[in-house]
Amino acid sequence: MALASWNGRTRVRRAALIATTLLVLCLCGVAANLATSYLFRSAGNYPKVYETIPLGVSLAHTVGYFLQVSGKESAYIQTGSNFVRAQPVGITSAYLSGINASGIAVGGYCPNAVCDQLSGEHGYTYDINTGAITTIDFPGIINATTAYGINDLGEVVGGYCPGSFTCAPNPTSPTAKGFLFAGGVFTTIRFPGSDATQASAINNAGVIVGDYIALVNLTGPHGFLYRNGVYKNIDFPGANITEPDAINNAGVVAGYFQDKQLNIHGFTYQAGKFTQIDMPGALGTAIRGINDANQLVGVWFPTFGVANFRAIPARSQPQLAATEP
Repeated sequence: MALASWNGRTRVRRAALIATTLLVLCLCGVAANLATSYLFRSAGNYPKVYETIPLGVSLAHTVGYFLQVSGKESAYIQTGSNFVRAQPVGITSAYLSGINASGIAVGGYCPNAVCDQLSGEHGYTYDINTGAITTIDFPGIINATTAYGINDLGEVVGGYCPGSFTCAPNPTSPTAKGFLFAGGVFTTIRFPGSDATQASAINNAGVIVGDYIALVNLTGPHGFLYRNGVYKNIDFPGANITEPDAINNAGVVAGYFQDKQLNIHGFTYQAGKFTQIDMPGALGTAIRGINDANQLVGVWFPTFGVANFRAIPARSQPQLAATEP
């Protein structure tokens, strides 16, 4: 989950997006046409806060973080119009970026107030049914583990940063290595030849999406798919940056990319085909989550600041079996 978010994924990431999207207004005709297949509306806002950023969505819940005027970030779970703060007691900096059908959400937190949202010292899960919290730390990593995605089997993906005080992903720096945590066992995920890899989401078929950077050519982040030991690069054609942040059980990947004019656009990807998605009238669109009804959540950029959205397909969209896209 690498702008990898405000994964993404930090305030640095959000600021970079705002700066780049304000450079040029480039909502091409094809983008406007594609956007008409979705109905865009507000995703909802946590009461009396400065900013509400959705990062993941299931059929029943939305998760993310909210930013208070004081600058503190807190994780939330939204059910309909109701919001619940969902983080360890005493923690002032936390996010949630994925939630499964059972109501188990996953995210990360930092024990001190100086840690920006979507950077990591510890991953955790939160059970909306019981309020139970479980901390996730990669073995041997004391305070530099992030967690971003969870499937209905309870398998978690994220990243870790050996030798670091904290992981702080931003538009040009995913975590050092990704991981899969399944059945009590951690497995490292690292795109071949990469210098940094981050795993952002996983579906029930075990397909993982994320991003990586290879310093040899100073490009990226690039998107990837991973399943059963096989990696596949997925970059939006002609993009500077591709950030896949979510995947549903039909194998539809969702995320955002930066074009050559430095504009941010949302996209979906399925069976080798990309579709660009822009909210009408926005200076930029970044998709952060997708559910099994192909509903999308994310943020868009008006003239000033940032706002959130929930996009609902306006017409039936084809579904594929849960296999690798």
